[in-house]
Amino acid sequence: MSFLANLLLPAAWLATHTGALAWIAAHYTHVDRRFEALLFVGVAVLAWRRFGGPLPALRRLATPATPAPAPLALFAACIVTELLLARWLDLHLVRASAFVLGGYALVGLYAPPATWRAGLPWIGLLTLTLPFGAFSEVYLGFPARLFTAGLVRDGLDFLGIASLSRDTILVLDRPGGTAAVQIDAPCAGVRSLWSAGVFLLAAACVEGRRLDRWFGAAVVVTGGLLLAANTLRVATLVVLGAVLDAPAIASAVHVPLGLLGFAWAAAAGWLVLRQGPGTTGAAAPSPASPTPVPGLAPLLAASLVALATLVPSPPTAPAAALPFTLALPDHLEATPFVATAIAPIPAEVDYFAGVDVPPPAKWRFTSVGRSSLAGTLLVVPSRAWRAHHLPSACLLGQGHTVEGPWTVAIAPSFDVRVARVDDGAATAVWWFQAPGRTTEDLSVRTWAALSGAEDRWVLVSMLLEGTIAPLTLDPLVRALHRSVHAGLDPTAQEAACAPSVPS
Repeated sequence: MSFLANLLLPAAWLATHTGALAWIAAHYTHVDRRFEALLFVGVAVLAWRRFGGPLPALRRLATPATPAPAPLALFAACIVTELLLARWLDLHLVRASAFVLGGYALVGLYAPPATWRAGLPWIGLLTLTLPFGAFSEVYLGFPARLFTAGLVRDGLDFLGIASLSRDTILVLDRPGGTAAVQIDAPCAGVRSLWSAGVFLLAAACVEGRRLDRWFGAAVVVTGGLLLAANTLRVATLVVLGAVLDAPAIASAVHVPLGLLGFAWAAAAGWLVLRQGPGTTGAAAPSPASPTPVPGLAPLLAASLVALATLVPSPPTAPAAALPFTLALPDHLEATPFVATAIAPIPAEVDYFAGVDVPPPAKWRFTSVGRSSLAGTLLVVPSRAWRAHHLPSACLLGQGHTVEGPWTVAIAPSFDVRVARVDDGAATAVWWFQAPGRTTEDLSVRTWAALSGAEDRWVLVSMLLEGTIAPLTLDPLVRALHRSVHAGLDPTAQEAACAPSVPS
């Protein structure tokens, strides 16, 4: 009877995390996740053998569960995370982590407390092998790139090299003109941080170290040194490629610098970890154990695996493109509208080629009548949040001066950003549009995709000649908004913007 009663809590755990199970299964069967899948299985099998194999676990399941405080608290936290936070925000990796940690919390209701505590580093290592790539790039990579760009800018200024940072783009003044450098995803250092986490947890597992203050100190030291090494690496690459005009040398030293930075940071963290208490009796294996504890070889293998993740993976096939066709209107109320397709400039083609999206569509347009407008229109549809950025950053990278931007309300729930370019010689206008919403805020667009609310977005960016008043801009923006809406969802009935009230 106790065996059946003991199954109720695991059954509730499985039923609560069905979404996380489906996500884990989908990602571990994906071709790009083979490494994480093998690492997950390897750690699970090693930990299973380390703590006695399946038979003792099944025998313990036939005994009544013990309401241990720590496992119960962890289990409750995982359930609350799934029901109240991760499911609502659709944060798949958080849900998967709660699933794994909640499962280990259940183990703590049957395993001896000392054995359960000794297994915490193993379950931490198991959780860290989940597919953290996309999640870490979104939630850690972008802030890390912003932080790195700011530090590199300050360092260049200290060296007397004029520069400024706008989002993740560094703009440098050189004798031959302005150079723009994109701090891209590999420059964030997130992959190195993940590899270091795997390394430190593997070292703690193999050597039987506790997750105590010494382990925390090792994490802090390793993370801090990695961030410093990565910032120095990015600064070196910027100086070589943009200041000294030696891109070939920068490309050659890119990976070696990353490996060296990781090696010395991980070594320093490992030395700090070894200052803590050694293997405890609870974590140590019995001399007569038929399954010996892994020795130095797995630790070395984990180190090599962690280092191998720093090497860029081969390019994968681009993600499915967002179906989108823009039919520009031939009139704006009573004003004729003429548009001619033109080729994007090389900088635009190069930028978007790095984020697995087709080349952007670009037009040259003019309108005559009550108001005369002329300029260029750039439209970038994409499901990838990295494909979209602030157009003001690109303008800075192309050598323009930008004042603003300011938010202009066109209609309820429809705002655009307007910036003054080159002392009024031009006006930049942009917004981000999805089938169900429009925003001028890049963070709102990014968060909507991350939370699962909407991943079909279009960046609409215009560069108009001269200084344009909002009332003159209004008809053009409304017409384009309707056209983009129709291109995103042709079957939906077009919803015209409400008329604005002149101030």
